[in-house]
Amino acid sequence: MAHVISIRCKRRIGEKIVDIKENGKMDVGGNPDPIVRVDRVKLADLGITPDQSSNYQAMAAIPEPVFDELVKAKPPVLVPRG
Repeated sequence: MAHVISIRCKRRIGEKIVDIKENGKMDVGGNPDPIVRVDRVKLADLGITPDQSSNYQAMAAIPEPVFDELVKAKPPVLVPRG
């Protein structure tokens, strides 16, 4: 049960990261804007590594019905990493 909660939380984090990126609120690095952007978020601010972000966004991209089946599979197909 705990692994299911963990996986669902990570999927939700991936959905939020996608939302933040789509709304232009993610600091993607590179040369900083001449205007300081205090409204931008870095992965490090969230305590998330780039690899975790990638994994979580990949989970978020799986259609909900397919994701539910993968989570319910015995043995589990999706196993929490990081």
